Amino acid sequence: MANVYNTATTSPISETYPATALSIRDSLLLAAQRSEIIAAAPSISAHVNSILSILPNLSTLSLTSGATEGGTLMNIGGTSFAGVTAVTFGGTEAMIVSFTDTVITMITPAHSAGVVDVVVTTPAGRSADRATFTYVASLSALESWRQAQFGPSATNTGNAADAADPYRTGVPNLLVYAFFGPAQDLATAQVEQLPQATLSGDSLGYQFTEPSGVSGLTYGAEWSATLGND
Repeated sequence: MANVYNTATTSPISETYPATALSIRDSLLLAAQRSEIIAAAPSISAHVNSILSILPNLSTLSLTSGATEGGTLMNIGGTSFAGVTAVTFGGTEAMIVSFTDTVITMITPAHSAGVVDVVVTTPAGRSADRATFTYVASLSALESWRQAQFGPSATNTGNAADAADPYRTGVPNLLVYAFFGPAQDLATAQVEQLPQATLSGDSLGYQFTEPSGVSGLTYGAEWSATLGND
């Protein structure tokens, strides 16, 4: 039961209405509100679509992978890039070189190896669609030579190992690379081509020039009182 008040006074009118009447009234109000929401749905949807249409949209990457050191020049294609404020690779900002409404040219930042998300930010917001870029650890000069000799999946194992001598020439792979250079045919390497010790007074010494194309190695010599293989 519920009291009904006279609008001219603050005293309740003696008549009362059952609670079910209020429930019906509330139901009618809720139904009316629901109808208004349903009627407004197309305009709400249009508004949302309007907002989405101005957010940056990524559609293409000119490159999908690059070195972990960064420094790769590349483009992103899409729409609504006007006023771009940032492009990030895995959260790290790239250097933006230039941009139009549909193309951004940038230089990738350094990042650890793996797959990262590429995100474009403009005054309208962040790109919602997902684009990925794969960072690949660069090969050393030695590893590049190894794969050129033994195949793209070669590692420091088996016949491709540094100490291996797959052609039985007496010159291990690492010495072929270090002293003869990447152009040397492994099968024709000869021990006699290696630097030979020369005696100068009471001292033995080696002299050689690092071959062209070789890098990343540290050369050294071991001394033995017996000059044996110890």
